Amino acid sequence: MDSLACGGSDCDDSDPNRFPGNTEICDSEGVDEDCDPETLGDRDVDGDGQVSAECCNGARCGGDCADRLPDVFSGAAEVCDLRDQDCDGSVDEGVAVMLFEDLDGDLY
Repeated sequence: MDSLACGGSDCDDSDPNRFPGNTEICDSEGVDEDCDPETLGDRDVDGDGQVSAECCNGARCGGDCADRLPDVFSGAAEVCDLRDQDCDGSVDEGVAVMLFEDLDGDLY
């Protein structure tokens, strides 16, 4: 016999692995295991305090686009090194670019 409950806070009655208080798992599928849209799981391989962008919970994902590089995460300061430190999809924006005269004429 199936059990019935009126009301409650279960976010998916068809999935026994999704309920309030369950442990949120870092996954890119966007499954909300604990029925709390604010939690993302806790993957932080590089220890920079930012959750990996691979950890999603519905439409929200972690802000660390390179979880093996501690200087790359959402909100990091950009530096001129051809890398996107702040995970916004743009490389080296807002930093001074050093220009060098091409003394040998090789265009590099």
